[in-house]
Amino acid sequence: MRVSAKILSVILSLIMAFVAIPFSAYAEEPDTTVPVSDTTTTTTTQPTTEPKIVKPKKTVVKGMPETLNKKASKEISFKIKISPADPKRTVKLQLYNSKKKKYKTVKKYTTEKADTAKLKITIPDKYRKKTTGKWRIVINKSKTGKKYSKTFKVTTSNLELLGLNAKTACIYCVDTGQVLYDKKMNTRRAPASTTKVTTAICVIEQGKFYANSKFLPLARRAPAGRLNGRDGDVYRNRDLMHLMLLPSANDAAIVMAWNIAGSNKKFAKIMNKTVKKIGLENTHYMNSFGEPHKEHYSTAYDLAKTVAYAGQYEEFLSVVKKTSYSFKSLKYRQSYYMVAADKLHGIDGHIGGKTGLSKQAGACYTGLYKHDGRTYAVCVMGCTSKPVRWVDMKKLYAYIRTYGRVKY
Repeated sequence: MRVSAKILSVILSLIMAFVAIPFSAYAEEPDTTVPVSDTTTTTTTQPTTEPKIVKPKKTVVKGMPETLNKKASKEISFKIKISPADPKRTVKLQLYNSKKKKYKTVKKYTTEKADTAKLKITIPDKYRKKTTGKWRIVINKSKTGKKYSKTFKVTTSNLELLGLNAKTACIYCVDTGQVLYDKKMNTRRAPASTTKVTTAICVIEQGKFYANSKFLPLARRAPAGRLNGRDGDVYRNRDLMHLMLLPSANDAAIVMAWNIAGSNKKFAKIMNKTVKKIGLENTHYMNSFGEPHKEHYSTAYDLAKTVAYAGQYEEFLSVVKKTSYSFKSLKYRQSYYMVAADKLHGIDGHIGGKTGLSKQAGACYTGLYKHDGRTYAVCVMGCTSKPVRWVDMKKLYAYIRTYGRVKY
């Protein structure tokens, strides 16, 4: 078959174009790697060093008070040292609102940048006349320091020196929760028979005020007993309560405690649960009537709060208001007559309270007083004699009449 001259010409052109391409165009890329000699030094890249993590230290604050007692007219302030304070730290002064049950920040401070920074904390003027308040200092966590929180009490009290004989004393306003007078009121001391206020509270709250109790032979061993009961005799607890609170009969407390709890130890547990419920921090009981023991203690502040708490019960008030009382036992009809040891009856505004006396405790008293529409719980502990106890109490009552509404 003949191939046309035109087709043949095209084929020849393609062949000639292929032959014209250089051979090097189809060769592999040349090896451009530079050989490394045995003597060449190589550089090794070091890993990046991680920054050190600094853990916050415990924040230490020196100079923090537990309580501040000042006259209402004076500046209420204190100085503290804070460490660490680098970087600058915010310090919050907060006041507790008992109704809302939370703290509110009333003032903020900023420390200087230092290992240890100094600050002067001042209670704002408008809070001075609120007398007793629960405050706290709060320092939030920082890069260098852990969070810090510490509570303290501020009381504008002791507007004059009363020259009390008592080792410790307290005036507590039941209506406002304010402390008007404080003489070492948080110092623990033997409470003697003021213990029986708590015993009375427990009898009432256990629902046993209107119950009866059987006489126990072991009650005869109690010091300062007044029952002199017969085995098998039966008493109304409300009669025993009068005997326990007015002339302070120890055996009356023992009989009720054993009939309610089954033993002195078990009744003491009830008492200490009651103490916690009231919110007392420096009170602990080992028995129902105040027998001395190293673990049996209270304070003037705690006893004032205890009698304030007891005052909510009409059963308690109906007893301590009396100046005398008489009753008969239920089975053998043994007769009893007593006169109250409380020598403050007859003073206008005096409601009643409980005495205490022992070698370890001295002469004590905690009671309720009403003036100008407010009720006050007043306590003295550690007086050198019964007569000076009443002198001290009258001074404290006079203090309430002078300053109760005016300064507090």
